[in-house]
Amino acid sequence: DDADEVTWQSYKGQLTEKQEKTRDKIIKRSEK
Repeated sequence: DDADEVTWQSYKGQLTEKQEKTRDKIIKRSEK
């Protein structure tokens, strides 16, 4: 799923509220 994480972090389009939460969760997880 590493590729997915990169996509989420670099995504610059409109995100739905659910996608925003998912991205935040992924970014927080990858910052550990």
